[in-house]
Amino acid sequence: MQDTWQSLYPTSRLFTFYSNTNTYSRLNRIYTAPQHERNTHHWESCTTAIPSDHKMVSVRFIPQNAPFIGNGRWTWPLSLMNKKKLFDNISDLRCAMQQQITHQQTNRNTVSNPQKSWEKFKTNITTLAKKTAKEHLHKIRISTKQLEDDIKHTLENGDMDTNENTRHHRAWIEKEIEHLE
Repeated sequence: MQDTWQSLYPTSRLFTFYSNTNTYSRLNRIYTAPQHERNTHHWESCTTAIPSDHKMVSVRFIPQNAPFIGNGRWTWPLSLMNKKKLFDNISDLRCAMQQQITHQQTNRNTVSNPQKSWEKFKTNITTLAKKTAKEHLHKIRISTKQLEDDIKHTLENGDMDTNENTRHHRAWIEKEIEHLE
C-alpha cells in the first residue's frame, strides 16, 4: 500500500474539518495499492447531504478495462421545486394540454389523441425544467467556483496557521459554499 494522496498532491493542504474555534484538520493519507494509482481520478472534498461536521473526501476509481456507463435518466433537481416562474409556465402548458384533450374527445384520430398530447406535454415540461435547471445551477456553480478560488488563494497566503482573521475568513467562505450546495 502507498499513500496515493501525498504521492499525487505532495504540497496540497486539503482541510476536511473545521470547528467554531477556528481549528482545522486536514486530510493526511489515502492509501491504495501502487498499481491502482493511475486509476484514481477526480479527488474532491465536499459537504455531504447528511449533516456532519466533516467534509466527505471522494475519489473516482476507474480501471482501464471498465465498461462505459452513461449518465442515466435525468431527474429534476430539488432546487427547482420553489421556482415560481417555472411552475407558472408549466401551469400554462397544462391548460393548453387540457384544452387539446377536451377537443380530442370528439375529434380523435391516430395523429391527434390524448396519449400524444400527454407525451408532448411531458416532453415540453422536461425541456422547460432542463433549461431552468441549467440556468439556475450555472449561477450556483459560478458562485461556488469563485468561493473555492478564494479559499485556494487564502490557503496560499501562508498565514493560515497564525492569523485568526484568515481562519475566520476561510470559515465564512466554507459556510457560504455549504449554503450554496
